[in-house]
Amino acid sequence: MGFALAALAMTLEWSAASVALGWTVLGVVALAADRWSGRPGGRAAAVGLAVLALLCVFSVAVWARESGAPVFTDAWAVALYAYVAAAALCARWWRVPPQPAAWEARGGEFCWALCGVAVFVGGSIQFGRSFGRLADLAGDLALSIWWLVAAGVLVLLGFRLDRKDVRSSGLAVAAGAGLKIVLYDLSALYALYRVASFFALALIALAVAYAYNRKAVSASRSNV
Repeated sequence: MGFALAALAMTLEWSAASVALGWTVLGVVALAADRWSGRPGGRAAAVGLAVLALLCVFSVAVWARESGAPVFTDAWAVALYAYVAAAALCARWWRVPPQPAAWEARGGEFCWALCGVAVFVGGSIQFGRSFGRLADLAGDLALSIWWLVAAGVLVLLGFRLDRKDVRSSGLAVAAGAGLKIVLYDLSALYALYRVASFFALALIALAVAYAYNRKAVSASRSNV
């Protein structure tokens, strides 16, 4: 109840970016209270605040962001950085209790997923906004390249962790980037930007194919 009242008080008094930052910090405090003080309800409060903070960062807070504000150092950017760090910290701190509920058993994975979503969506906003100030076409190209890089990282991370769901997420992001390049970039971007988009797509495709080939070779050797 105390965490809920504190979160409500922040909503009534603070700006949207400050609210997101406050909820993020409050979620970390709630999980720390559960981990080191045994405070009941701390894990549930931490998860709820993490979800609310993520929604706030990418809805009300980003809509209220001033168009001329510094891209990487304004209040919204600080809230984003704090959220990414806090989600990763909560994932490391998460402690599975004896006889856990289903959500408690996978709470650490959920925090990592929130961290990944924040990095991907936040990076899309930041790179698109930063390069878009140079030229609209540069912003579109930066967004395509960021999606492809994120897809490659997810696929490689999925192989390293041996997690099919992570690899599938990377392939889904790659498919989205490919559709954007084919359906939008080809018609909207100039020749140089189109070449850069296809070059990035080809590099990521080669990297993914190489990773799958290494996985297949490793699997065949282990079966010998």
